[in-house]
Amino acid sequence: MDAFEGHSFSKGTVIVHEGTRADAAYVVEKGSVVVFRTVNGRELMIARLETGAIFGEMALIERRKHKASVRAAEDCICAVVTEKVFWKLLEDANPFIRALVLTLVKSLGATTSQAIGLQSMLGMGIGPDTDERGRG
Repeated sequence: MDAFEGHSFSKGTVIVHEGTRADAAYVVEKGSVVVFRTVNGRELMIARLETGAIFGEMALIERRKHKASVRAAEDCICAVVTEKVFWKLLEDANPFIRALVLTLVKSLGATTSQAIGLQSMLGMGIGPDTDERGRG
């Protein structure tokens, strides 16, 4: 779509910073990214997203700050969907699709929070002696 602006990100670049205001959603067009949170000084990996995945949309929909960071796992290209374009697309969507998207985002947010809580309780995460998948 013409409204999407593509950006290249080098491996290791943090694209979204936890705690910052959401102003766009991103579509991974090429490469992959890692979604993570920092808890007690350790990075807890939430997901690895590949080509076609979307991130940043939950914070936009919930009109809140990002609850996680996103880093390029390799050189990647992401389409950036600005907040204005995002809301226009959602507004123009079929009412059923709009309701479905909003429901799924709410459900995914709750599930993600539970998973992060479990990881934190179990002491899992990425530390100095582990790789990005949490393996030592």
